[in-house]
Amino acid sequence: MAMPATISALKKPISTDISASDFIDGFKKWKERTSTSPSGRHLGLYKAIINDYEEDEDRISKDLPPNRTTDILDVLVKMTNLPLRYGFAPTRWCKSITVMIEKDPGSPRIERLRIIHLFEADYNFVLKQMWARRMVYCGEDHNCFNHQQYGSRPGHQALDAVHKKTLSYDLARILLVNLAMLDNDATGCYDRIVISLAMICALRLGMPRSAVRMHSKVIANLRYFVKTAHGISDRWYKAVRQHLLFGTGQGSGASPAIWLSIVSCLLAGLSKMASLTMLFTDPWRDIANERSADSYVDDTSIGVSDAHLPEPLTAPVLVQHLQSVSQTWERLLYSSGGALELRKCFWYLIYWQWIDGRPVMVNSLECPADITLTCGLATTSTTIARKEPWEAMRTLGVRPAPNGNFLKEATFLKSKADTYASRLLASNLTRMDTFLFHRSTYIPSLTYSLPVTTLSKTQLNKIQTRSIMAILDKLGVNRNFPRRVTFGPREYCGLSLMDMSVEQGVRQLQHFMNHVFAMDSIGELILIELRSLQIESGCGHHLLEAPLIDLPYLTP
Repeated sequence: MAMPATISALKKPISTDISASDFIDGFKKWKERTSTSPSGRHLGLYKAIINDYEEDEDRISKDLPPNRTTDILDVLVKMTNLPLRYGFAPTRWCKSITVMIEKDPGSPRIERLRIIHLFEADYNFVLKQMWARRMVYCGEDHNCFNHQQYGSRPGHQALDAVHKKTLSYDLARILLVNLAMLDNDATGCYDRIVISLAMICALRLGMPRSAVRMHSKVIANLRYFVKTAHGISDRWYKAVRQHLLFGTGQGSGASPAIWLSIVSCLLAGLSKMASLTMLFTDPWRDIANERSADSYVDDTSIGVSDAHLPEPLTAPVLVQHLQSVSQTWERLLYSSGGALELRKCFWYLIYWQWIDGRPVMVNSLECPADITLTCGLATTSTTIARKEPWEAMRTLGVRPAPNGNFLKEATFLKSKADTYASRLLASNLTRMDTFLFHRSTYIPSLTYSLPVTTLSKTQLNKIQTRSIMAILDKLGVNRNFPRRVTFGPREYCGLSLMDMSVEQGVRQLQHFMNHVFAMDSIGELILIELRSLQIESGCGHHLLEAPLIDLPYLTP
């Protein structure tokens, strides 16, 4: 929890001054339909004030007198800066409307409700500007965030965490090393944050004390009203000394940055306390990649491997290490106010047995093992579900399996594409609407997982066949129109529709180049895998120089 040397060496902390341009940029990007402001100062009012200000600036630039004699924007900016500068909590900011949304539509169970807090718009803008922008960018510039966390960070995405997981599966198969991984999910992520710990983590990253005081005082004095279908409650509740409330709240612009600052410390602690990690090296020992977990916000994959050990571990010992590391993570998470959702956790064991001279992944019948974890103050242990190496489980929107198959992902994509086809044919969309649907919904939805999956051309054609026919039909084109023209560019008189097999190759190439050229953690794993496959191939030429040469004996 000590302040990083790069932060303590800074001559001045993060600035608390918010300028008029910051105010304009913050509210212009905010969608007006977003629910905010219990006081009634909704986003439409702020956008109208900004619009008037910009019109006056345009008139002044043309040597014309402004329409207004009072600069309302300047007054708002000054009022916004006062709490940050002097560390107090305005009364108007100390009110929140709590909205509860069903996680499972049609099943309003109290433990399955998502709690959203509606704060004042200008207060939430301050949190976004100070925590989500300035603190996070300061931490990124000075390398203060743990490389195992990918959530709430600029330039990082959920697919990065998934890719590290699939690369670990690949290396376990290529190098024939034993690997065990446990996927877990933190329950009530933002709603269980200990406020004092959150403020200490903010100070650690250079946040000024006045801004931290303002934030903590607002949270301490917040009055929570509840909104239902019957309206907003007349009564409210708040934290008192005898009954403290935890959590910065979902809906707060600071919550993602606060969780990032806390979980980076937890992951750093896990790396030091873990009894065994995942350490992969290339055949030349030039590149080494070591980590204990892959995390995206509250979803974390804990892993242990014997790839770096001189002798392979037995299955019971490997499982024991995974249980120890996973329990350590649970204790660290609990110490920060969090807790694991044990019923959502599952784990894999990739363990090799040699049968007739060939390596085979064992299943749970051939190599029985259990992992049990405790949670919080509970004294009883919960057995975590074990999945077979060929069973694919959903991880951050992708469905990889340790044995390398993506059959479940292909089935899911085909179901989604067929659903789009059915709804499209039943709709009254015009040709222009259909083009917009193809660009804005169809492509992003079906290509999300393509950079980290290895689906064959046959599988991809099967996925898109029905949806492409439906799109052609709504465009007024014969559904059996030649596919070369359907997928061809407009420069050559094609329709420029998306071909999933081409899109998968393009996105994989982009993903490969981005990470290898940046030489980040994912780039290191890619190069380790590529060099290992190079040795396995026995070829005198580089594998990427002749991608069309079929090498059927390579590990898939």
